[in-house]
Amino acid sequence: MRSLPMKFILIILLLPVTSFSQDISGVWVGNMYNDTTRENIHYELAINQSDSKVDGYSHTRFMINGVKNIGVKEVNIRMKNDQFYVVDEKFVYNNNTEPPAKGVKMFSDLILSENDSAQVLSGSWKTNATKIYRPLTGTLFLEKKKKIKPAETIIVAKLIQLGLADKLSFLSANVVSNNIAANNNTAAPQTNMGTVSTSAVNEETNKQEEKIKEKKAKEELARIEQTKAQEANGELARSEQIKAQKAKDDSLKLEQLKAQKEREDLAKAEQIKAQKAKD
Repeated sequence: MRSLPMKFILIILLLPVTSFSQDISGVWVGNMYNDTTRENIHYELAINQSDSKVDGYSHTRFMINGVKNIGVKEVNIRMKNDQFYVVDEKFVYNNNTEPPAKGVKMFSDLILSENDSAQVLSGSWKTNATKIYRPLTGTLFLEKKKKIKPAETIIVAKLIQLGLADKLSFLSANVVSNNIAANNNTAAPQTNMGTVSTSAVNEETNKQEEKIKEKKAKEELARIEQTKAQEANGELARSEQIKAQKAKDDSLKLEQLKAQKEREDLAKAEQIKAQKAKD
């Protein structure tokens, strides 16, 4: 059997790894769990994939004292087979109540898989340590949106507002051109169906926030029920333990009284016997 020419082997080896990988372009929506605070934070990724370059934007939202803190960052992504390394870069937008931590980046190590309904990116994340901040850790779970509608994805709506719609290669040309035209003509009423109004973004944000609140309420109710069940089980166990101890004490006391009576009867019998012998 003839061996493959060396030139052909070299061509195969020099092909980029991503040419054999799946296309992950699009919007990924899910939650980021923080091991320290034990909270789930709504997290979205908008990923662009072209040839060997993969980048995009991340969107996080969490509450501090009733205020929604929103952060949008550029991200760089490295791929190897079904494994993805996501690294935060600079902020393109934030309204944090406190200045973002300087020198802190988030690094995510994610695996691509599929469930019954969607593609999934899941894995762990961590931040680097600085002189001021300790490293944080947690997990990520994201599902890919099959159909992207700007008004239904917080990150796309926000990027359109920021004038970054043209950076999203997976959006249709009509959506991009319509929104660029709307941004260039802010004085005119925005009647284009391709644009996303602030009210639409706020409405979707509120919906997501309500879902998170509802989920937290269910989790809190489940925790309370579990605590009640544990307390009830503990109280029952203590009651059974007390009953068992009382039964044991009563039995021991009865045995002691019985032994005491037998000793007294024996002593009395011996005394009567001795008296008769004396008489």
